[in-house]
Amino acid sequence: MKVGVVLLALLLAAMAMIPIVNAADEHTTDVNQSNMGVITPDFSSQDIVTAVPLSEKEMIYVVLPEDWVLKNVDVNNPDFFSVKFSLEQMKLIQTDEKTGISYIVPFPVKENQRTALIRLPQKMFELSVKSDYVLIQQSPSYLTYYSNLNDLLNYISNLQKRSLGESKKYPAVNRALTTYPFHAHRANYQPRQNYINSVTQIHGRIVPSVWTTNGQDGAIYHEREISLNNDDTVEYVVYYRHTYYADQIFLGASMYDNGQHQGYPQVMWIEDSSKHTFEYDFSIASGHYYFWYKDLSTDSIYQYDYNDSDNPSTYISYIWGSSEVYSNVPAQYTFNAITSSIKDSWVGTTSGTCVLSGQAFVFSGYTSQNPAFVQTTDLSNANYIETYHRANNNI
Repeated sequence: MKVGVVLLALLLAAMAMIPIVNAADEHTTDVNQSNMGVITPDFSSQDIVTAVPLSEKEMIYVVLPEDWVLKNVDVNNPDFFSVKFSLEQMKLIQTDEKTGISYIVPFPVKENQRTALIRLPQKMFELSVKSDYVLIQQSPSYLTYYSNLNDLLNYISNLQKRSLGESKKYPAVNRALTTYPFHAHRANYQPRQNYINSVTQIHGRIVPSVWTTNGQDGAIYHEREISLNNDDTVEYVVYYRHTYYADQIFLGASMYDNGQHQGYPQVMWIEDSSKHTFEYDFSIASGHYYFWYKDLSTDSIYQYDYNDSDNPSTYISYIWGSSEVYSNVPAQYTFNAITSSIKDSWVGTTSGTCVLSGQAFVFSGYTSQNPAFVQTTDLSNANYIETYHRANNNI
């Protein structure tokens, strides 16, 4: 029962936060694109220290009858689902005697009934708690189905038993601190008229695809840059790196506060040389910027929280897809890095609604800086913002 008491305490804490969650600036400003993105530092001269995923102690479980889900949730929506229940239903917590697992059951679930599980980080769940109800809106990857309650609990139990691994340090590859020429090519996206000053959340997916090299030791980045209203920028970065021993890929979450990059330990790194597909989430809430990555191959979730204590932003202003390289590329060196898709699936707004990213933002052109070796291609349409990224010695 101890776990159940802890879960209830977390939920009550979430309720206490309700008045300040999703606070947003109401004023409007003219759209402009005077800020054309940020220049990512050359991380090749820095050690890379990887993050450890969240433990199951940091998760909230919501268990639902599958038949209720099929009747009340648009399960055919490939982008996001919405589940709503009352604060009183949020307090309906059960604890399994055998495993000690505690979970919320807003609607009765029978032992042999087909079930559905929503598994969320605690902070992500807290941001779903409103003044008089809970509204969970997330990617379908966060909603999974099981033949019965026992199978669902076994899945959670196995997650609890697995090793989370340890943080690892990957030494810098450019100890000489040589400054290579910088190259960049960006696709730019501005908010549509109805969504100026109102987007506070974004969800997407990153698909690293190709990384081959012979001698290139500069830094290669494929990025989703998210510009906020008070000169803040967040980046979801695919970092392609060559060392003497291996070609490596890292995913990063990086923060620029008032235009200044917040270096280590303010960068969250995940090793992804196996080229797993990851989903990413970003949310603004009460002066905090929350970053999440979810590995779709392992269900591991990573979280980073940045507290902007002096001049916090309140909404997303612009979006960029950026391909960047630090390199002088001697003739004998070759490299080819491809991220086949960085796709923003949907965004959340100050009104609490979710819409497809292409309904809120629109492609507005390309910008570049010494664009040799890099290419970003706009793949967006009326529904989605999506970019293709490539770095190659022959571009």
